[in-house]
Amino acid sequence: MPSTYIKNAGTFSILKKAFVKNGGAWSQVKSIFVKNGGVWSRSYLNEIIVNVSSQNNINLRTLYTTQTGDSSASDVTAVFNINGNIGSSSTATASLVTGTWSAGSVVTVNISAGVYVVGAGGAGSQTAGSAGGDAVSLSKSITINNYGTIGGGGGGGGGILYSYIFIPQGGSSYTVNVYGYGGGGAGLVAGSGSGSNSSAGTITAGGGGSVASGRNWNGNNYVVQGGGGGGLGANGARGTTDIDGGYHADGYAAGIAGKAIALNTYTATRPVVGTVMGAIS
Repeated sequence: MPSTYIKNAGTFSILKKAFVKNGGAWSQVKSIFVKNGGVWSRSYLNEIIVNVSSQNNINLRTLYTTQTGDSSASDVTAVFNINGNIGSSSTATASLVTGTWSAGSVVTVNISAGVYVVGAGGAGSQTAGSAGGDAVSLSKSITINNYGTIGGGGGGGGGILYSYIFIPQGGSSYTVNVYGYGGGGAGLVAGSGSGSNSSAGTITAGGGGSVASGRNWNGNNYVVQGGGGGGLGANGARGTTDIDGGYHADGYAAGIAGKAIALNTYTATRPVVGTVMGAIS
């Protein structure tokens, strides 16, 4: 649709908003039609299109205001085309938040094919793993056409500690501690591994936990393993200890995954569902 221009003080500029006075009250125009050669066609639609490249921590309202300069409480129609991966620098903040809009505003998000909108991955730990972050958080009901992937950040893997007493011949006993370190959860900003031989997550997969093996003073073989980080939308795993003879122990709790979409009492209408990894609630 071509742009509509208005002449003001001899200069033409693109029409961004139009109002009409009806019954003494001004209200915003949503569409303007013109008749040309006997045919009506729309020349103006109160719709702003915002193209978004890969970045962390986007606020839709902030992006709209930055592009248009409009910080008013007027009703608008805004379409956001997400053309690059969106992540978050913190598990405490969703990667995409809607921001604050007027009740009558219409907001649509189009996620392009091959694009990931994913929460931050939780960190692995020698103790309890950290939770992953949310991908999308609503403070307004919106429409999402998802041709890509929406995923909560993976939870961080939990750690474990295995201790045994070693008594050397002719010497004093002492305690041997064997640690298992959890791997990081998946995310565009992935969770880190927590220690030796554990690994960070990737954009889709959790990182592996550390593995330590040996023989205790009783002559039994042991394997101490940190929990793996969760993939997108998945919880991490606990660390484990296994010893000859069938002994098994689970370690510290793993981190839970972030949500794909945190609704916060609002609604996400999804004509195109796409790939969604994690809860919508």
